[in-house]
Amino acid sequence: MTTRRGTQHTLKPKVLTAVLNLQRFTAQDLVSAAKLRDRKQAYAQLQTLQEDDLIFGENMASERANRPTVLYQVRPEKIQEIARTLEEYGLPAPEPITKEKDEALARADNLLSDAEGRLSTIKPTHLKRSDIDEAAAQLEKAGKLLSDVDIELDTARMESEGYGKGDQEIAQMAFRLDEGRKTLRGLDKALRIRRTVISLTEFLKDWIKKRPSTVEEARKLLQKREGMLATELVLDVLAPAFHNPELMPAVLASQAIRTNDLELISRCLMELSQEAHTWWRYNLLNTKYLQGRFEEAYEKWPDVYFELAKNAQCVADKGRATGIYVFDPKDMKLESLLPLMRKYDVSIVSPHTLDFWTLNEEIVRPLLVDPLSEARSEAGPLTNTVPLSQTEGSGPLWILYAYGPLTAAIRQWPGAPPLRVAASVDCLRPERIDVPKIANALRDEKGVVVLETRDPQAHHVFRTDVETALGDVCEIASFARV
Repeated sequence: MTTRRGTQHTLKPKVLTAVLNLQRFTAQDLVSAAKLRDRKQAYAQLQTLQEDDLIFGENMASERANRPTVLYQVRPEKIQEIARTLEEYGLPAPEPITKEKDEALARADNLLSDAEGRLSTIKPTHLKRSDIDEAAAQLEKAGKLLSDVDIELDTARMESEGYGKGDQEIAQMAFRLDEGRKTLRGLDKALRIRRTVISLTEFLKDWIKKRPSTVEEARKLLQKREGMLATELVLDVLAPAFHNPELMPAVLASQAIRTNDLELISRCLMELSQEAHTWWRYNLLNTKYLQGRFEEAYEKWPDVYFELAKNAQCVADKGRATGIYVFDPKDMKLESLLPLMRKYDVSIVSPHTLDFWTLNEEIVRPLLVDPLSEARSEAGPLTNTVPLSQTEGSGPLWILYAYGPLTAAIRQWPGAPPLRVAASVDCLRPERIDVPKIANALRDEKGVVVLETRDPQAHHVFRTDVETALGDVCEIASFARV
């Protein structure tokens, strides 16, 4: 007859082996792994293990509130103690099932740290031509390392069971991997832009010295540094200006401004003809604004936009009373706005589209103007810019939505959306309007409403009417008819 002591002696190594293999388990898991009779026998063993402080249990969520499932876990600091106990029974300690997962995570961490280190050393904006190829090689190596990290994470996921600490580590590692890939893509784009900046800068220096007047002469300058394909691509961009060499820097500037490199753009501007120079100073101002250099844009606003207003033929209507207000567009409702629209000519600019106002909508995007256009006096053909990064402040609004009569004026102005709107509003009246306040409001995702009427007394009740329709507002300006 088997004694209780004999049964315990037989069960203990089986239970300890199962516990060390499982590490995280329920009572039923222990029954299966240790080949016990039933849960009653498992609970007796679990009680002993808890009394010996080898494991601890936590209640898991359960559909049966009165019988929550308990999840047991081996205390990490007790693993070696359990292994020594098994050795006393003459049994080898089993390899924990998490070993492969932990090793895969360790390899992933080493690979990812290597990739992050390589990426952190690459500073595209400061690279010379001779350094770009080495930086590109580092990017390629980092990309391969990130691919290897992905493989190791897949291995760790395959070896992982449940949702314990290991899975949190996998999730954290996956997040780092995703951030590394974003950095890699950004650096790859920045390197390509840097190549363009260097090529255009060197070509501009040679052009200033030799003033090539034909495509053949330009090809000789380019091929000293560029391959055949790159040379032909650049010439395809530059060729239209060879009929008028004085405007070649304007063509270069049209490419330079897409690199977001203000130094290169400025170098091009210094060589522009006077006619094109005006338009590119305007584009430069908008580029600075889109980069987040708002104060610089505001300081130069009056001179540049006043000069451009002449060519854009913006004529102020002195016969209208005008009110300009900033409001929060989130709670705007059509039923509140209708009385205002019956009384005034209402124009609204909002960071959000107004679903109830579908007529006469203008989508205001960042735009540049082509200084070579024969229609420059009408602002010329407009082309979309690439999104430019900013270095400070809240994110610039790349798109605004304009409704009402003001949309006709907004179409005349290229540039950053808030500045386009501010320029249009500024042309409504001969008096000076607080342009930075308008642009800042739009940049902070507020809306601007412009009220116009022929009623000479209307400006006295503008604010009352607009607050009835839109709630609290900030007044930018209010002018009577003169």
